[in-house]
Amino acid sequence: MSLSSATYPCVVEGERLCAIVKPMDSGVEDVGDWAARGVVGDNEVDNNDNLFMVVFIVIQLVMQRNRATLAVLNAAASSCSAAHPEMGEVLLLLARGFLHSVSLVSAAMDSVNKRWRRRSRSMWVLDRHGGTWKDLQKVGEAHDKVFVRFCRLPQPLFYEVAQRIAPHIQRKLTNWRQLIPVAQKFACALIRWATGGYYRQTSHEMGMGLASELRSNEDVADALIKEYGHLIRFPEGRRLQEVMDAFDKKGFPGCVSAIDGTHLYIEKPKNERAECYYDRTRQFSLMAQVVCDHECQIQDVFAGCPGSVHDSRVVRISHMYKDAQDGRGIFHGGTSFLHDGTPVRGYVIGYAGYPLLPWLMTPVGGDERTPQEVNFDDCHTLARSCNERTFALLKGVWRNFLRRQIDNMKTIMKEFMVVCILHNMMVDMRIDVDLDDLDSDDDDDQANSGNFRCRRRPRVHQAVQQPRKNRRDDTYGSAEGRAAKARLISHDNHHVRVYGRPPANPWRQARAAP
Repeated sequence: MSLSSATYPCVVEGERLCAIVKPMDSGVEDVGDWAARGVVGDNEVDNNDNLFMVVFIVIQLVMQRNRATLAVLNAAASSCSAAHPEMGEVLLLLARGFLHSVSLVSAAMDSVNKRWRRRSRSMWVLDRHGGTWKDLQKVGEAHDKVFVRFCRLPQPLFYEVAQRIAPHIQRKLTNWRQLIPVAQKFACALIRWATGGYYRQTSHEMGMGLASELRSNEDVADALIKEYGHLIRFPEGRRLQEVMDAFDKKGFPGCVSAIDGTHLYIEKPKNERAECYYDRTRQFSLMAQVVCDHECQIQDVFAGCPGSVHDSRVVRISHMYKDAQDGRGIFHGGTSFLHDGTPVRGYVIGYAGYPLLPWLMTPVGGDERTPQEVNFDDCHTLARSCNERTFALLKGVWRNFLRRQIDNMKTIMKEFMVVCILHNMMVDMRIDVDLDDLDSDDDDDQANSGNFRCRRRPRVHQAVQQPRKNRRDDTYGSAEGRAAKARLISHDNHHVRVYGRPPANPWRQARAAP
């Protein structure tokens, strides 16, 4: 049975309220007809009028979506059905109709609210697939090779390091974001340092946001320096004796390491004097001084000088120079002996660009050399070749520094320090890396070859150009340094007579080939 009615405004007559409800297209009679025929009395009509007024007020409450009131109305209609069957049926149908309409409106509003909440959340949290990170989590021998190709570290070492740095990079869980796993942050940083990719590319592959990757890379670098910074240090005890014995076999007793420098290429720096960073290769770069042993293990790192600064200047402003000049550090700790029993203290070897000091031995060089000096230079080149192997392995595995860096200088120096720490970690664990098997994921086609576009030097007018003065540093050729070098030349000649000439270097063989 359906009921359609029209409600009119109430009329106030004295103390009586009349609510007129006219049935339309229905067989139900009006209350006034019931009173005229004597079905109900006047008191009952008044009660029914009051009841209709209550119904009208209830309807207004229903329009305010008061579900509790509808439940009360339904109960009242059920109780009235016993006394007045027709009135109870009308009230019950009326209550059910409005209850049904309100329930439909409520369901529609709930659906709209859920869709809006999902839509508003997707505006600030973008769903990313993270395909590379899902592939790295797979287990198996084939997947282990893929993991090493991307992260450079085997999985046992990777998770060991991740567990140790977790307290420094793990963030708290909040209602506004989900936690990024520590392993995912660590893998994202390693992939970028290993492949030399850009932040946006690496973050998309790892299922992270750009801002999250920028922050996580810095957090990972700080955590690695804090937890594993002790890996970059000069050897002590038994390890020191092993290093000195290895250099002694090459004709340099008492030598503890070899020193050399490399360039970290950058874009033209802002808010800085760009000409200071313009190096001899006609590019903008930073200088990094690295000291390593015969096994390519890095012992000391000093980075941050502009690219135009010479290596001799870099070594003089480093902390190693101050320690050696003040009589501190490894250069004054142990003593070795030459073939004739002459004691010699610890020292390092470097190329001819460095100053000749008692603790820094350089080759003789030049065309007018004696046979003894030639033997000394050959032994010196063989012993110093560990620097070239270290740089080849360091930049071959961690290819981020084969291309120009666009980060700020503090971040570049921090990342280079972290890469040196990871390099020492792999050397300590005896992890063999075949550079030919490593695939390059770098977008920059010039990154692997190193053939950057050289910038043209500014042309200087001939009248303004000043002749260069022949300035020689006082640290070159000190008396004590020349005396120590003469003793080593004599020792190397004895070494060549006993063990023979050192083998030719690979790069010299390549040059001699037709």
